[in-house]
Amino acid sequence: PVVVFSKSFCPYCEKAIEALKLQDILTDEQLHIIDLNSIKYAPDAWKIQDTLLNMTGRRTVPNVFVGGKSIGGGDDTVALSKSGELLSLLVQVTGTTPKKKGCDMTTKECIREIVTKYPVVVFSKSWCPYCRKALEALKLQDVLTEDQLHVIELSSEKYRVVASKIQDTLLDMTGRRTVPNVFVGGTSIGGGDETMALSRKGELHGLLVQATGATPQEKKIEGISKSL
Repeated sequence: PVVVFSKSFCPYCEKAIEALKLQDILTDEQLHIIDLNSIKYAPDAWKIQDTLLNMTGRRTVPNVFVGGKSIGGGDDTVALSKSGELLSLLVQVTGTTPKKKGCDMTTKECIREIVTKYPVVVFSKSWCPYCRKALEALKLQDVLTEDQLHVIELSSEKYRVVASKIQDTLLDMTGRRTVPNVFVGGTSIGGGDETMALSRKGELHGLLVQATGATPQEKKIEGISKSL
């Protein structure tokens, strides 16, 4: 259903492929990527691009085909994604029922909806050491269940394309653009350093209990059992 003529070093190709995957419609078998830099295609890449030029008026990559027709390159694919037309095209060519999509995470309204839906929300990036420390501090309180801690990985395929915009929105809302950005009970408590500081002072446990409605547990601090 979908074919992308691509090159491994091409940032526009990456954006087009990410936009396609973000629609959450295509299986691996339905998205066929032809990497013109690969050993298989590199010797004839220029001939293939000449043929694409004759067929579509476009010689550059990416060249994205949906249902046998070229929809353009990276900018065109991203634009169709933003307008909602890309999802419709993919549904049409795959015969798949679109999944219910969440709200637009780049908006304040959506972020407010999410941070009030879950007791604890952490905007994170998988490679970020401060994010890991914040998550460890939260889990060490032994209050949160898995469904009460919602981690939004901005470095994941789902959010990578819009991560910068999400961080801009978080800056407007909280004065903080960096990750982690930790929300407890709908309010940002800061980043990694702030979360760990609250943990050391014993305040984080109380905030989590308040946000979750959990019963305070006895926690051992330096061998002494204290009820927090």
